[in-house]
This record gives sequence, structure tokens and C-alpha cells, in this order.
Amino acid sequence: MFVKFVFLLMIYLPLAGQPGILSEGRHPSSSARGRTGICQWNNTHSELNPALLSNLSHSSVSLYGKNYYFVKGLSNENLLVQFKLNENSGTSLLFSADGSKDYREFLLKWSYGRQLGPHTQMGLGFYGILKNQSTFSSSWVGNVQWGIMTMLLPDLLLGCVITNPFVIAQSTSNRLPFYFTAGINYSIYKGLEFLIELSKEGFTELYTSAGIQYQVSERIQIAVGIKTSGPQLSAGISYSFSNNFASSLAMENHPLLGLSINSGIDYLIKKN
Repeated sequence: MFVKFVFLLMIYLPLAGQPGILSEGRHPSSSARGRTGICQWNNTHSELNPALLSNLSHSSVSLYGKNYYFVKGLSNENLLVQFKLNENSGTSLLFSADGSKDYREFLLKWSYGRQLGPHTQMGLGFYGILKNQSTFSSSWVGNVQWGIMTMLLPDLLLGCVITNPFVIAQSTSNRLPFYFTAGINYSIYKGLEFLIELSKEGFTELYTSAGIQYQVSERIQIAVGIKTSGPQLSAGISYSFSNNFASSLAMENHPLLGLSINSGIDYLIKKN
């Protein structure tokens, strides 16, 4: 009975106007560090902030997803393709699917980011979401995302992301709520980073996320995180098999729902 309750809760939360697929389609590296990452020194994944596309290290293809608390058939899957256009700009295409056979959301998002100056980057994302409900008619919603990141000090980054500033939907009851995230990334020393962010998502209260990321070696990276809402404790590891392939695994623990596993693989397109 409890599992069934969790299953129904996860399915019908989006009907109450929660962010849903927009907040769940995160790379395992973000999940591991408490779902932080709008500011990054090494821009490898841009799904959280389109400004990160401005100085990608390489073009890449990432495939990642998770199962929600071991509930059968309830999952999130993502395909992120990033293109490094030049030294100052990049673009990406993200496809996500979230939910179960009874209620499923599909997202398609295009983003572009560029360098504005020696220390500032900005990006825009445009997306559409299709909500496919087996017991209701399908509906769509679309909107934009804006992000910025700037280097305040040689070891301190500041960033902000705003999503859903406009009403673009078939009906007012179907639109997604406005929400934002602001945070910093402090490089304690080379390879060790501390991230902390404040977020407001939909009708939820303001919450804090914090994480520590450490580059153990050239091939291994570990991270831990904490959140004051939802999945509260997290940890993860990333391993580079070669110069082109890397895999990531993250675990998030919810105080009521239990453990959720997020895993993925990345392919870096490096030119010879």
C-alpha cells in the first residue's frame, strides 16, 4: 500500500503545478553534489544553466537517467547533445522523458550560451513539454530559461538561473510556475570545490543545496551533497575510462521515500 501511495504521489505531483521534469532531469554529477551546479569551473554539462555552454571544453553526448525510489516503471531518462561552436560560444539539445505509463512528460530544449566579457557568460534556453496522461487528454507547455555566471574573484563564481518568466501554455491551469536558483562555486584549491545554492521552485518554500566536489585523480571524481528539501543526502562518483568516455553514478536519499539511483555515460568528441 505504501509503495502504491508513493507511486501515485510521484505521478500526480505535476498536475498540481510542480516543476516536474524540469527539476528532475539532472546529470548524476549534479545529483551527487546536492543538485547544485549552476556555476562550474570545468563546463562539461549545461542542463542546469545555459550560460555554461559559452566555454565548453569539448562537444559531447551524454545519456543519463534514474529510477524513482525503486518503484517499478517510474523513471527519468535524458539525452544531452552539446556542441562547442568556438572558444566563446556553444549550443545544446536536450531530450528528456519522465514518469510512468499512466502519466509521462516529454521535454525538448534548445540552448545557446556565449561569453560576454573576460569574466561573464550568459545563455538562453527554449523548451517545450508534452504531458501525456492516459486518463486525460494530452497537453503542452513551453517557456524560456535565462542564465548567467560571472567570476567575482579568481576562486569564486556567482550564478543565477531564471525559468518560466512568461505564461506560454494551452491554459492557465497547465502553465509551469516561475522559479529561480542563485548560487556560488568556491574553489578551495585545485580539484576541490564547494557549491551552495538557494532555490525557489513552484509553490515550494525557499530551500538550500550544498555540495563538495573533489578531483581525486585524473580519472576519478567524487562528490557529496545535502539539501533542505526533497532528497536530502547524496553522494556519487565519476570515472573516466579514457580521454573520450566517462561514467557517473549518484545516490540520493529521501527521508521518507528512500534511495534513488542516477547513472549516466558521457562521450567527449575530441578532435585529433
